[in-house]
Amino acid sequence: MHLIPILTPISLIKTLKDFSVETAKIKWFNDITIENKKIAGILCEAKIEKKLSNIIVGIGININSTRTELDKLDLFDAASIFSATKKEINPKDFLKIFLKNFDEDIKNFIEQKNIENTKVLIELYETNCQTIGQQIKVYNLTSKEIYKAKAIGLEEYGNLLISRNSKIEKINYNDFSISSCNENKII
Repeated sequence: MHLIPILTPISLIKTLKDFSVETAKIKWFNDITIENKKIAGILCEAKIEKKLSNIIVGIGININSTRTELDKLDLFDAASIFSATKKEINPKDFLKIFLKNFDEDIKNFIEQKNIENTKVLIELYETNCQTIGQQIKVYNLTSKEIYKAKAIGLEEYGNLLISRNSKIEKINYNDFSISSCNENKII
């Protein structure tokens, strides 16, 4: 269950590559970017009642927006499949391929509950994550503290591992927001 938010962006990147979007990257925790422009956002929510659990995965993706349309909406930091490939995509075809990839990934990484599969999934996330290895600004949503750190990896539950003052810390997406040290805004 806790692996769905880690698996979903990997399945989405795989699907984007199926549609010739080769430069898609994960921006921790729930955004997909192309050349630092957001193409998609992912939200996962779980409800657990005794042993029955429900997971809702929501994905917003820009498929056929033109660069002109995005700019008219002041979405200068946004991209679409069309703006990246100049190919118009049928949204139903995109959904069909995504669901196939997602289903395969669930079978490969989640249904076979073992430590090795979890490690491979985390490695795939880290390999496709533009945040890992970068200097970032961290904003603590509770204390309002802002500091710089280096993103060094992903922990099994999706926490970002950072190096700060020669110590390794975990930050989670519920309590922290991050931005690149090259950006002026906290996102």
